[in-house]
Amino acid sequence: MEHQIASLDELISQHKALVATLGRAELKIELCRRGRLTVRRVEPWHRIAVTDVFCKLATQLGPRVALDLPIASPEFGVLVPDIVWMSDERWPGEDIDGAEPLTVVPDVCVEVLACWETDSFLLADRVSDYLSGGVKEIIVVEEDGTVRFWGHGGEQVRSAFNIALKLDNLSFRRQCVS
Repeated sequence: MEHQIASLDELISQHKALVATLGRAELKIELCRRGRLTVRRVEPWHRIAVTDVFCKLATQLGPRVALDLPIASPEFGVLVPDIVWMSDERWPGEDIDGAEPLTVVPDVCVEVLACWETDSFLLADRVSDYLSGGVKEIIVVEEDGTVRFWGHGGEQVRSAFNIALKLDNLSFRRQCVS
């Protein structure tokens, strides 16, 4: 059941309460701007693929790459991208523990699709939400390791941040159980 969230502070407060109640280990807890709760379990093969992408991004972009940080925006609510990056100037100065959502929207959000996301994880909506919240680039890594880039002009041929991802296909084998 969805209801309208009154403010970003209320949204963050609700998200913190959900994380405290449900725990955070191996779960991604998201709350859309209308209050709809989504809880996703992070599977081991998905974590392997995300780690592969994370390491390659950290090598190219430096130390401001992070995993599973909740991001809060009045435009989209609280989402938990697999990976985020933002420039040193925009990186929050406070300690980041992942329990409280960041209110600084990152420059880049990365989603690594898993076999249980065969409907593209409502990809068009998610990309639109990130862009409306101020993310400059969204990188989507598909199940087979194909990398796609989105910006405010739609899908892009290459990264606006000169990111080049050549991924190990072994990390992206389809690990679905029928």
